[in-house]
Amino acid sequence: MTIEMYPSDQVADLRAEVTHWYENLQKEQMNQQAQLQEFGQSGRQPADFPGGLMGPVRMISSGHELTTDYDEKTLHELGFKDMQMVFVSLGAPRRERKGEGVQLPASCLPPPQKEHIPMLLLLQEPHLTTLFDLLEMLACFKPPNPNTEKLNENPEVSVFKLTSA
Repeated sequence: MTIEMYPSDQVADLRAEVTHWYENLQKEQMNQQAQLQEFGQSGRQPADFPGGLMGPVRMISSGHELTTDYDEKTLHELGFKDMQMVFVSLGAPRRERKGEGVQLPASCLPPPQKEHIPMLLLLQEPHLTTLFDLLEMLACFKPPNPNTEKLNENPEVSVFKLTSA
């Protein structure tokens, strides 16, 4: 099916056109099923086709779902071209995935609880001792002196000979 629209039309207009088309299609199917029932042919019961939409209209174009967030954007803003295909499905609403949604900048987030502030955690006894132990270990490491010459090529044991310049 082809729907003629202008680049200045909004995605909401496209959604309305698709919804109207689907409702008409559904009515036609109900009428055909009712006619089949009148003539005694088996088929689906009219109750299988409830009036109205059973779920939201979902549209996908160029690999992206056109969610209701895009409804106020024009087709031109989304880069629609002539004869661009839009896949339509009807079904359950899309579940929001964990981690998806509005991401607030860090400045808008509430401050952490006092017991979770990193500096205050480091001041607590087991962490403070560990911090000083690590600093002491780091102080023990010294870069090799450029005046030293490695005697042993065994990677497990390093022996250096100090030469004077």
